[in-house]
Amino acid sequence: MPIATPAACRLPLTCGAIPIRPPAPGSTATGTALPRQFGPRHGEETAALRDDWSMASGSLLAPPPAVELDLAITQADDASTRRRSLLLAALGHAHYGRIVVAGCGGGPLAVELAARCETLVLIETTDIARTHCAAAVVEAGLGARLAQTRVGAAFNEWPAEPCDLVVLNDYACWLDPAAFTRLIAQVLASLVPGGELACCDSRQPPADAPLTGDYVHARIRHELGLEGLLSHVEREFRLDCWMRLPEGA
Repeated sequence: MPIATPAACRLPLTCGAIPIRPPAPGSTATGTALPRQFGPRHGEETAALRDDWSMASGSLLAPPPAVELDLAITQADDASTRRRSLLLAALGHAHYGRIVVAGCGGGPLAVELAARCETLVLIETTDIARTHCAAAVVEAGLGARLAQTRVGAAFNEWPAEPCDLVVLNDYACWLDPAAFTRLIAQVLASLVPGGELACCDSRQPPADAPLTGDYVHARIRHELGLEGLLSHVEREFRLDCWMRLPEGA
C-alpha cells in the first residue's frame, strides 16, 4: 500500500511510465531510447589503439589479446571507482553517527563509509559478500565501528535502531516489487529527522534483476515524501540523494 505523503513533498515525475524492466529486444513495447554515450565506444577505442600500436611497431599485426583484456579491466575498474567517488561526494555530511549500507560493492565502499561514521551496519544478499565487506573494514583498521553484519533480504534484517544515513547501492533492483515496498517503508521509519537516503543503481541491470534503477528511484521519489538533495543521471546508472524533513517542516 503506498505511503501517504503531502502533495507538496512530492517531486514531479518527468520520466513518464515506469517500466519494471525495459522492453525486451525485438518486442513491440515502446520506451524512451537512451542517448548514445558521447565519444567512441569501447570497440572503437580498442580499434584505434590497435592502429596506433601497428604504426608504432611497424607491423600490421594486432597486439596480443592480453593487451585488449587489460584495457577492458582497467576501464571497468575506473568506472567503478568513479561511480563510488560520485556517491561519496554526494553525501551531505563529512561524518555521520550511524550508517546502514545495503550493497557494499565488494568492500571499498564499506571501508569509505566506515571512515565517515561512528557505527556501520552492513547488509548483503549473500554470506560471501557480507564476509568480504566486513573483512575489508577490519583490514582497514575500522572493525570497531562495525555494529553488526547481516545477510538476506533487507526488509527481514533491517535494524531497529534509528540511523542518520541509509545507502542503497545496486541492492533494491534485486527485490521484487512487493519486497521493495516493504524495504522503503522500513527505510523511512528508520531515518531520523534530517537523515539522508543515498540511492545508486544501474539503469541497465542484469536480465535476472526484477527492477531497474529508474523504477526504484521513481518509486522512492513519489512515495516517501523526502526532500530531494541531488540527482545525477548517466547512461549506465543514476544517483539520487534525499533527506527526511524534520517534523512540522
